Amino acid sequence: MRIALYVPMNRSCAETEQGAKVYVHSIGYLFALATGLVFSGLIASLWELVSDEPLSFNLIARLDLLSPLRGLILAVSLPCKLSMLALSKISAQPFAALAALAIAGLWSFMQGVVIMTQVFGVR
Repeated sequence: MRIALYVPMNRSCAETEQGAKVYVHSIGYLFALATGLVFSGLIASLWELVSDEPLSFNLIARLDLLSPLRGLILAVSLPCKLSMLALSKISAQPFAALAALAIAGLWSFMQGVVIMTQVFGVR
């Protein structure tokens, strides 16, 4: 399915060849969500690769010189960790898992918006 490249300035949707309307802003929102979640997973994987310890909430329990770095790593990679935890618990506790997925989705959306506006210059 190809989306028309020309979108008039006074419209917020583009039409495909089949005539279906695709809202351009919703594609941007989904891209921001995906960008934040991918960045979160990338940081979590890099931390586990570099430090040889699994990413967990116990990272901030130890107080030493690297505690601010661990807190920043945990804050940035929390959507990925929270999503994996929620998906593993969805059959046992569906309401709590859906709430955790919603929080992780909002958090990764906000991270994606920051990344897209500050790094890539998307407006």
